[in-house]
Amino acid sequence: FDTAPIDISSLEAYIVWLNTKTSKFPPAKLQALTSQAMQILAVAKYTNGFFPQRRKPSEFGRMYYAGVSVQNVDKTLRRAMLGNCWEYDVRAAVITWKLTFAEDLAKKLDPTKSYQQQFWASILYVTGRKEFMRDVRAETFGRDSGLAVDFQDSLIKQAVTAIGFGARANNNGWREANGEWVNPSLVSLIQNQEERERFLSCPIVQQFIREQAQLDKYLADGMKEEMPDVYFSPLVT
Repeated sequence: FDTAPIDISSLEAYIVWLNTKTSKFPPAKLQALTSQAMQILAVAKYTNGFFPQRRKPSEFGRMYYAGVSVQNVDKTLRRAMLGNCWEYDVRAAVITWKLTFAEDLAKKLDPTKSYQQQFWASILYVTGRKEFMRDVRAETFGRDSGLAVDFQDSLIKQAVTAIGFGARANNNGWREANGEWVNPSLVSLIQNQEERERFLSCPIVQQFIREQAQLDKYLADGMKEEMPDVYFSPLVT
């Protein structure tokens, strides 16, 4: 087990809020959240402020947890469990991490330009998300898509995250050796072909894709040079 520290007073206040003041959850979800919160509260009171989470390691190295855990509860309950703390946006984590190499890479690509000039789209996504989303949303969906703005933003975030992880930035699928047809992840995320094409032709997105490709190559080349035993092992596909 791993243990999560629980803010008991915050969790108690959350349970009161759930059952007296909120109207945002349907009855079934309200009941499920209350049940989970009561379970965590009871355990935390017994253990003097901690909640054990049963480990469920994955084959590729990430640690998951079985049952109720900080990792898989609703975000409102997560905030109540942890109380006064910082929350980091995991969706941007990979892009933020890759940007830590941007200054070194920029010197090799063009020493006359700063890394802020060369990687402005990725920096904008991390530090100016609101402006990034506004401009890409306008280019992708226009004014008459019929989709809620929050849903449009959700699709863009997922697509940008997929590109950051190396997704193919195109509309074309391919056939596997077994004959099965596979579409790029962007096709399943932004299913409307016209909207997907507008997303991929958006100048900010095109610049972002170029920057991520440059960072990916830099990281891969560095790993090939410094850790060839890992790079050329079956771990890398």
